[in-house]
Amino acid sequence: MPQHFSSSVGTDAVRKAYLAVFATITLKVEFTVAEVVQVAPAWAFASTNSAGIVNATGASSPEANQELFIFQKIDGDWKIARYCFSTTNPPRA
Repeated sequence: MPQHFSSSVGTDAVRKAYLAVFATITLKVEFTVAEVVQVAPAWAFASTNSAGIVNATGASSPEANQELFIFQKIDGDWKIARYCFSTTNPPRA
């Protein structure tokens, strides 16, 4: 669920979206985990913050986001069930 784009739903759509993103940009970011909370035996969420540099089409710019991950435990393994993020960078003039 990135800003200004439609959501990618389903494994194939998510894979296609990320293959396109990583074919276009490189990221050098660090993540900070703000919290992880298990809300039910098979459900948990994590909120994180990230900051660093993104390089797209040869130009580098600051990158800063807040992220929310929803995890589901399936067959004993935690999987990302939902993910969204939004920028924390100030608007560009």
